[in-house]
Amino acid sequence: LVAVESSSAKHPVGGMFADGQTVELAAGARLVLVGGTGRTVRLSGPYAGKPGEGAPKGDGRLVAALTTLVQRKPEESGSVGAVRAADVAWRFDAVREVADVLAIDPTVGGEQCVASREPGQVKLVRSPLSAMAEASIMSLDSGTAGKAAWRQGAIATAWPGDVAIDDNHGYLVEMPNQSAVTQIIMRVLPATAPSNAHWAVLMAEAGCEMQSRLMLAVIARAAK
Repeated sequence: LVAVESSSAKHPVGGMFADGQTVELAAGARLVLVGGTGRTVRLSGPYAGKPGEGAPKGDGRLVAALTTLVQRKPEESGSVGAVRAADVAWRFDAVREVADVLAIDPTVGGEQCVASREPGQVKLVRSPLSAMAEASIMSLDSGTAGKAAWRQGAIATAWPGDVAIDDNHGYLVEMPNQSAVTQIIMRVLPATAPSNAHWAVLMAEAGCEMQSRLMLAVIARAAK
């Protein structure tokens, strides 16, 4: 088991727990653990017990990958798409499931992950406070371009149908009234994964740093 969220100084995020290890939490403390099968365990203090006892072993590689992910600071990722926390804070508040995380933020450059090559299955999202009404998107490989438009008050819209989605291909995104152009590197993941923890690791391995951290937020929220 690995801690992916913790309010206990005794058990920091990234800490690992053996199957038979006793965990103690003071009153009011909270700990979210993930095991090798992707199973999530939520503990609230006061607590004393062995949360891993009797659980399936699962894949030790998943736990190791999660440990690396939660221990790594965002600035250590080396991601081209690294952005200030304030720029994406709204997404951490908004995500509830995998589909929310797999939506593309056109204001963030670098690697972004999707789980489909079908434009109609891929969503673009904007902040609820954004005045952006449309975005122009062009494939750097084919030169094909299209526009995505948001309805008033909507957070999500579909990826333009004229622009094919391909793994490891680059896309330029131009937004009205902004001089800077965003470059996105699309990473196409498998259509399914065994658990939310597996999704987080797949995203991190593909270089989609922000989305992998959003997935951790989904895991922690689901454990509440």
